[in-house]
Amino acid sequence: MDQIVIEEPIHQKLVSSNLTHQIPSIVNDVLDETESGFEKYWGTDTTEYREIAVYDTIRRIIGSVTNRAFVGLPSCRNPALVDAGMSYAGALPSEARRIRMYPKFIKPLVAPFIIKGTKAHTKAFYDILTPDIEKRLREFDLRQGNPKVEGLEPEHNDFLQWSIAQAKAHPDPRMAKPATLAGRVLMLNFGAIHTTSFTMTHAIFDLLSSKPEYMDELRDEISSVLAEHGGQWSKKALVQMEKLDSIIRESLRLNMASTFGVPRLVVGKNGFTTLSGLHIPRGNLVAVPGKNIARDDAFYPEASTYQPFRFAEKRKDQSVGYVKRAREAAPTTTPEFLPFGHGKHACPGRFFATSEMKLIMAYMVMNYDMEPLDKRPDDIYAGPAKLPPLAATIMIRKRVNWN
Repeated sequence: MDQIVIEEPIHQKLVSSNLTHQIPSIVNDVLDETESGFEKYWGTDTTEYREIAVYDTIRRIIGSVTNRAFVGLPSCRNPALVDAGMSYAGALPSEARRIRMYPKFIKPLVAPFIIKGTKAHTKAFYDILTPDIEKRLREFDLRQGNPKVEGLEPEHNDFLQWSIAQAKAHPDPRMAKPATLAGRVLMLNFGAIHTTSFTMTHAIFDLLSSKPEYMDELRDEISSVLAEHGGQWSKKALVQMEKLDSIIRESLRLNMASTFGVPRLVVGKNGFTTLSGLHIPRGNLVAVPGKNIARDDAFYPEASTYQPFRFAEKRKDQSVGYVKRAREAAPTTTPEFLPFGHGKHACPGRFFATSEMKLIMAYMVMNYDMEPLDKRPDDIYAGPAKLPPLAATIMIRKRVNWN
């Protein structure tokens, strides 16, 4: 990957600006890709239940849905592209951990051998996406000379197109290199797909192992809101689905990816001294006990229990001001809610991610029957990291004409 992608991550600004602001205009694209993904991986049989692996199918659906917003059709439906992005995201952390095991003076010698997997996945991703990037770059230049030039496809409304416009406006010509643009898309795949897939897997198992009436309440809300909007999915409709939003936020609360939250490296030459007088030398990593905060009864009554509509109920409390009620929405960070981090370094893609998860969850519960679970499958722990049950399965069947 071009070093400039790491050194100058200008694409992050597009995530917090364009991607967030364009959510209303790409809802239908996300819905279309969601429908395509579920039909492919969950099937359309309305007569017989079938067993599916939740995490494996959900990550593939999310891989295509997310890349619909990143690179558009037809690339988002290329399984080789999606697989390369997911494989890169899986290989990079493990290879980095292996490199860290070696003394500093040996790392440059062993790193080229350790990162062979990451390099192979990067090449595969670039090879697939580069022709589309080169075509878009040519068409972008043609439009600059003549905005009404004929014979060109309509300009895409996706991250890759925004990235091309951003790169072309940048004084450094390296920004518009196909490899640089492909690298920025790959970095987004690394940051988006696995985390969203983990959260969705947790949310599905949380819901199916709880009271069956929760599913009924959720379906009632979705049906009611859609009826109010003439049966049309939109960002505004998703915002009104507060129980759906609460389900995502509750699973995020109970299933933080790490025991620790908001990690920060002390970089000051003289270290850092807290208000209490504790001195932390330079080079140390500081974090807060995110899991303990999320399960503290002082912040969340009966904090260890799964209450899917916990936050929806808070948002209905009219005795509380609007701003405080709005803080209970899924993408909102607070000192007591840290799955997305907090402060100026909070995840810039959380607004898109939560909208995407809400739409996927809504489509799933409205279009599929899922057999309840007597017991939630056990999560997987690796040091401070918490993963959902990656191999667990459920029984599903397509619903008949729910709408």
